[in-house]
Amino acid sequence: MAQRPRLPYQIDPLPAVGTMTGIQVALHDNGTKLSVNGRKTTTTRFKVTIEAYTSPKPINKRAYMFKRSLELRDPDTFTRLIDSQLQTGLIDQTYHTELTNTVASVTGSSEYLFGQVRFQNGKGWQYTPHQFVAIEYDGVQTPYGLVFIDGVHIALDQFSDFFAKESVIYSTWKEL
Repeated sequence: MAQRPRLPYQIDPLPAVGTMTGIQVALHDNGTKLSVNGRKTTTTRFKVTIEAYTSPKPINKRAYMFKRSLELRDPDTFTRLIDSQLQTGLIDQTYHTELTNTVASVTGSSEYLFGQVRFQNGKGWQYTPHQFVAIEYDGVQTPYGLVFIDGVHIALDQFSDFFAKESVIYSTWKEL
């Protein structure tokens, strides 16, 4: 049996904040998609792509060590999703509590979107505990984001539309 080719990045959790030298995040807007019969599909409209780097400086941005695209959901949909994940055993109670507290603490007058770091293997979706994102985006102003990694968060406050193309509407780069 032939061996599967190795991916250019790891299918692991995000590296620890202390080992990362840089992080790049892109916000995608997939638009509202309609199915063949004209109804809205169930796909999520927004997602983020995270690329993490652990190599020493100067950093080659084409040699990321971690890359993952996360679906973003509004607070109500996200809360229902994590409640379902807890009931089915996909996430544990501590992770659920952390997610619920984060959603409760940042929602308010602004529009926030949330996503979890996950990967798919032979057993289905595997969620990485204590790794998730919260993006503040109202569709008009420049977004602000937080990447949560094992109790530490990285603020993403320098989003720009300079590299916008196709579905990517904003991106940011941060050296750590």
